[in-house]
Amino acid sequence: MDASGLVSLDWWYPSSGGALVAYGLSRGGDERSTLQVIDVATGAAVDAPIPHTQRARVAWVPDGFYYTMHPAPGTVPPGDEQYHRRIRYHRLGAEPATEPLVFGEGRPTEEMLSVDTAPSGRWWLLPAPRRWVPHDAAPPHPTVGRAPRPG
Repeated sequence: MDASGLVSLDWWYPSSGGALVAYGLSRGGDERSTLQVIDVATGAAVDAPIPHTQRARVAWVPDGFYYTMHPAPGTVPPGDEQYHRRIRYHRLGAEPATEPLVFGEGRPTEEMLSVDTAPSGRWWLLPAPRRWVPHDAAPPHPTVGRAPRPG
């Protein structure tokens, strides 16, 4: 993949049928992924790479996918490139530069938008937490029959 060994696979999302995989690669440990799509059967790239997709979420629908992305450097104040996360839609075969913004404009800059879809593409879920929040989870206690309270 890279003779220098400085490329990282940051994340991946297979399509619902498994024929395609969207994945993010970054270089030199910067974790600033570029989204790429590969045809699993042929190993061929599908469409042009999509930059600024660090920590991306990809949600497949029958003719493409929704994905999260960050702004390009220079389009927001320096240091804000890690914020302003938005959701776009990529139709397979379309030019990424022309993709519509489908959610996030005017939202608080610190929201960590995400996207999930039903396999049919009919429904979607758009979580929008404003900060990292720790969550405790515990299985039910076998003798009491209810979850113990986190410490």
